[in-house]
Amino acid sequence: MPAGTEATLTLPAVSANAVREGRTPLAAVDGVRLEGSRGRTGDAPRRRRGGTG
Repeated sequence: MPAGTEATLTLPAVSANAVREGRTPLAAVDGVRLEGSRGRTGDAPRRRRGGTG
């Protein structure tokens, strides 16, 4: 993603803790925040700043 931009991603997951970047839970990754969860599969929308990796 280009620097200075944001995107909202919907990731299919059993829980937010199941989604990782490498071995790090996304909740602990700089520039990523949980927006909530919805749906039967527990989809976890995340927002990420551009230019963060």
